[in-house]
Amino acid sequence: MTCSSCGKPIPADAIFCNYCGHKIESSTDATVVNNQSSDPHQAGVDETVINAPASQIGQSQQSEPSYQAVPGPYPSSSLPATGPQPSTPYAAQTGPYPPVQPVAGASAYPSPSLSQPTGQQPYYPNPVPYPASVGTYPPVPTTPRPVILPAQPNLVQKVLIRLFQPALGSNLWLGIVLGGIVAALLGVITFSIFEPVLASILHNLVAAKTDNKYVDETVNFLLGQNLSITPVQNPFRDILQLFLSAHGIGQHLQATYSSTTANGDNTASITENFAFPLHGLLFLPAIFLIIGGYIAASSDFQNRPRQSLLRGAVIALPYTFILFLLSTQVNGNFNNIVANTTTQDVNYTLSVDVPSLLAAGLFWGALFGLLGASLKLAQGNWRSLIHTFLHTNTRPQMAGAVTGSLVALGLGFGLALLTVYSLLAFSGFSIPFLQTNLCESTDWYSISLFGLGQVPIHAAMLLAFSLGAPIDITNSGVQLSAYSYNSCFYTARGQTSASISLIGGHIQPWMYLLLLIPVISLFLGGRVSAALGRVQGTGPAAIQGALIALPFTVLMMILVGISTITHNQVAVFGSQTHQVTSSIGVGVLNVLLWALITSALIGALGGMYQISQLRPGLTSVRQALVTPLLVIAIPSFFLLDRLTGQPRRTRQSGARALFYGAIIFLILLTIISILTGVQLISLNHVITLDLNQRIRDIVATLLIAIPGLFLLASGASALATTPEGVVLATPQPVFPYPTPSGYPPVGSQPNYPPVGSQPNYPPVGSQPNYPPVGSQPNYPPVGSQPNYPPIGSQPEAPQTPSEGGLV
Repeated sequence: MTCSSCGKPIPADAIFCNYCGHKIESSTDATVVNNQSSDPHQAGVDETVINAPASQIGQSQQSEPSYQAVPGPYPSSSLPATGPQPSTPYAAQTGPYPPVQPVAGASAYPSPSLSQPTGQQPYYPNPVPYPASVGTYPPVPTTPRPVILPAQPNLVQKVLIRLFQPALGSNLWLGIVLGGIVAALLGVITFSIFEPVLASILHNLVAAKTDNKYVDETVNFLLGQNLSITPVQNPFRDILQLFLSAHGIGQHLQATYSSTTANGDNTASITENFAFPLHGLLFLPAIFLIIGGYIAASSDFQNRPRQSLLRGAVIALPYTFILFLLSTQVNGNFNNIVANTTTQDVNYTLSVDVPSLLAAGLFWGALFGLLGASLKLAQGNWRSLIHTFLHTNTRPQMAGAVTGSLVALGLGFGLALLTVYSLLAFSGFSIPFLQTNLCESTDWYSISLFGLGQVPIHAAMLLAFSLGAPIDITNSGVQLSAYSYNSCFYTARGQTSASISLIGGHIQPWMYLLLLIPVISLFLGGRVSAALGRVQGTGPAAIQGALIALPFTVLMMILVGISTITHNQVAVFGSQTHQVTSSIGVGVLNVLLWALITSALIGALGGMYQISQLRPGLTSVRQALVTPLLVIAIPSFFLLDRLTGQPRRTRQSGARALFYGAIIFLILLTIISILTGVQLISLNHVITLDLNQRIRDIVATLLIAIPGLFLLASGASALATTPEGVVLATPQPVFPYPTPSGYPPVGSQPNYPPVGSQPNYPPVGSQPNYPPVGSQPNYPPVGSQPNYPPIGSQPEAPQTPSEGGLV
């Protein structure tokens, strides 16, 4: 309602205008309707709600009635400060209350939902604009959720709190994005140092043995053959290309050749697709992704297991997106001039394979990010975290089977990796194999590049080969004039399809020693499964050990799926088109049968041995054989303890003893290698060249194999040994079990009273049997001592499922 004289808003029951003093003539008969609002959304809406119940607020304007204004008993200027309230909810604002200033586009009255004290002049707060539609209210301000700071923050959490404040530092997406960015940034920086140094060293080594005009071509061939990259003579693009190739991302290369000879101009185009899914340099991105997962999980200040692990795994999303952005800088054209007897221009177009980029980024990002998050959850006690989970989970059989399969796969892959490196060191085998089958040179730097880039993928194939699965080689190579395409891709003949198998194949006798790899790894995996499964008895232990077959087979199928080398070429010479397909690897379906059968049989044997009475006797024999070696190594262990800062009274663990053994053997074999080299040089006129090379190969192989075995055994022992402070679960009883004393026999019925019998109540009027008045309680004699156990006696220790750890 507005004043007819000055136009200012006034209350509905006002008699005089508070601004100009004009008397309101017909206020008792007027129906207050505000249709003069300038807001088009409020036009035609009846805003008069006088003495209306709260249930009518928010109804549609069609059903909302108009109410008559009821006059107050007093003028607004003479309204008493206390006393009964007027019949209208909004009284005139006079006296100590300032007039309410109108708000543009809104009603001059406050919200009717505001309460006012009974018996007092109503209090008008600052006017709140009405919403545009009837029935809605202004948003209620919410209190921000408090952030719980970690009790013992790690270094990353301290940095997050200091840089971003607790509320933003604990944000989910900030931690995930920050972890992905840090992982990618560390990778680019590291490869920016690694790639130029490697290319410079290789260029100098090749220049010392090759004609200068073929140096660049030889270096490019070695890098492309062993590291799966195509140097484009651009340092920035070469760095990013090697970084992407380390993840196992494929590439597409299209080359257009144009040459001028005495016979005229010749043109040709070749399209190549190549990839090494399991690259040797993958360990560098793996380290950075673990750091990124640790950073992402650190944004969870409450250290919740599920939330922290989820944040660590989800860094795969921003990390993959960054890899995609980096691939756009690798894609493009480049020119190259190959120096030979003719003038040949080559125009290249290089592009990164997007599907393999997405698969590799998501897979490796989630896997290693999850590992980094688990390190954050453990807070420096990762082994304790793993052992506590394994010994306290509610599904021990499933946990034992999965853990045993992971142990078997990790140990088997480690043994296969060590075997491939040892074979590379034995030049009598490695040089002929690489030179004949892969067109590698016989120089040591060429073999070193092969070991740097391709050993993991060959170790995965060797593990599947040792299980009995065949290795399939496909090479539809062709020979056209001066051009040769994969004529030596693991075979010296074109149009070849071969299969090599350890079972029933024509192989050398020493290769049957490769059967030790699955025997050792699966036997220990079965033992771990039986120890964690909390089973009793030979039969249940054999079944529990055989259960590793299912998860182990799935893991092996994934491993061989990312361990296949492919190289496809399509060559066009004028009107002729030739397609070349080259691949080597183990088929996924081939490994299915062999991994399932082998792991079930050997795992069952390992589970039976874990429960059998034979294990304690063999453990005593092993300790008797190792004790003399430990006595001899005591001075070396003491020296290494002082160098590593170990306390003097620290008990020597098996893992630390094996680690010290690896260091001792490495030093001894290095000294022996130096002395052997000096003797071979001084006796070169007496010893034949073949014998000289054979002695050199044996010493080099031992230098890699023995310390490597000790390191692998040290890692396995550290993971299998239960850390201090972890309580192992008590094994469950096996039915039938003896009935404990005090319990009724199995199958007996409870002793119910006869039907119809009455309870034995005390006689009516009887009194309870209280002690006599003045009697004293029976205290022990003054000066008597309690019956303590004898001094030096020890409490009986509880039995654990396995003394000293998992195995």
